[in-house]
Amino acid sequence: RDYPRALSYLVRSQMLNPFDGATLKLLGATYVQLGAWEMAARTLREALSTDPGDIEANLAFSEIMRRDQEYEIAAMGYRKVLAADPASQAAEIGLAMCDMNTGMDTEAAQRFGNLLQRGERSKQLIFNAVRLQAHLPGFNWLDLANEARIGKTENKNDFDIAIAFLKAEILDRAGRYDEAWQQLVAANHQTSLAVSYTHLRAHE
Repeated sequence: RDYPRALSYLVRSQMLNPFDGATLKLLGATYVQLGAWEMAARTLREALSTDPGDIEANLAFSEIMRRDQEYEIAAMGYRKVLAADPASQAAEIGLAMCDMNTGMDTEAAQRFGNLLQRGERSKQLIFNAVRLQAHLPGFNWLDLANEARIGKTENKNDFDIAIAFLKAEILDRAGRYDEAWQQLVAANHQTSLAVSYTHLRAHE
């Protein structure tokens, strides 16, 4: 996608109608794609001033606030999203991560557990839930790692490598140190193969 071109178009549109919430939301989302986090936060804040209940703007703004470690502000936005859309996995994970980063491990684990019981299997969910497995009895974490679903924009090799390292962490946390070491060696081997393949492709 040509985000710089989209940015140019949206900036012109916003200048013509500076209080149009839809344009501000799209502009904020484009800044996110370009990694311009400060401009994204500022623009999404303006979008929310025109429509405080907008689910997409609240979610995007909350993600940026969590990235900036503004967990209380992020949590408020996630709660607004969940009030309007209780099934929002992104908001539930985001709020759980805010809880986890503010010392509320029990609350975070409950949210992660609810998502897992509902059948959610995103890599992000499983990666973070593993860190709280002491609060989440009854789950087979290796099975969950095998069931993790690749994201729409994720590279398959990167995903496989991440899951391999996740399995090593799960085994280590379970006290299965020999198996964890073997898994870590295998994960490192996968990483080396991926780097070698990328290097070869670059010289074709």
